Amino acid sequence: MNNNITLRTGNPIVDEVATLNITGNVIPHAWYYTIVNEKGKVNYLAINILADIVYWYRPTEHRDETTLSVSYTKKFQDDDFLQRSYDQLMQLFNITKKQAYDAIVALEKLGVIKRHFRTIYTTSIPIANVMFIELIPEVLKELTYSGFNKGVYKNVGTPLQKDKEVVTKTEPPYSENVETYTENTSESTPEYTTKTSTTPSVVVEAKRLFNNLGLSESDILSIVKASDNNITKCQTAKKLLAQQTTKINNIVGWLIQAVKNNYQAVSQSPPATKNSFHNFQQLEYDFDALEHLLLNE
Repeated sequence: MNNNITLRTGNPIVDEVATLNITGNVIPHAWYYTIVNEKGKVNYLAINILADIVYWYRPTEHRDETTLSVSYTKKFQDDDFLQRSYDQLMQLFNITKKQAYDAIVALEKLGVIKRHFRTIYTTSIPIANVMFIELIPEVLKELTYSGFNKGVYKNVGTPLQKDKEVVTKTEPPYSENVETYTENTSESTPEYTTKTSTTPSVVVEAKRLFNNLGLSESDILSIVKASDNNITKCQTAKKLLAQQTTKINNIVGWLIQAVKNNYQAVSQSPPATKNSFHNFQQLEYDFDALEHLLLNE
């Protein structure tokens, strides 16, 4: 079977480029609007690092010429997450360790990745605090498709807060002496909020939360924005909505007011009873003991 394919497009440059076996990272155009810094400008380094992470999480396709079957395998060796170090990123992108650290933190703020720190065991000695990077596909889809196609992020972006840095619980703030291997694994990414735009990771959670209410995406975005991207407020408002005994005609408006004003459940404990004739607390008596005392006098 002849596997050589001669491409003729009529353009010699296009035909020549077709002979090149170009592989590597892919950068969706939407990322230039959704992955930005605190000033709303594109964060090129974070974009390039994310593109490299996505490359390693993309499956490798294998085709069998005889059976024509297609199978897929993962590129990285570890079972669940991709192992990376700041030193590797320094060498790959010709950057400083601080630049690598800041870019990873920026991506974690967006919720598209999550860092895990583990101890791995080699044939010689265990190595503590090895960094693994988990890719969050749902947030990746939001950054790549949903928001950009609907115009949500056009000319707006998702600015990262300047003074509120996301650091895993066990990793200290960056210093020039920071090591790639930090403290133990972190199980959660600290909350990130902003008053100027919606955060993709919060929008994903809010869609799940309000899924059974039949709300449109624009309604959910309005609720999230009113809550200052605080998913806890959204969860509280949803619980309070379920407890309402009177009919609510405008559910979206009620939820917006609930998250804006931080509605809380009212305590149902009954008020303390008072004596209707006196303004002092009644004394308690042991009547069995009094009866015994009177009978024995």
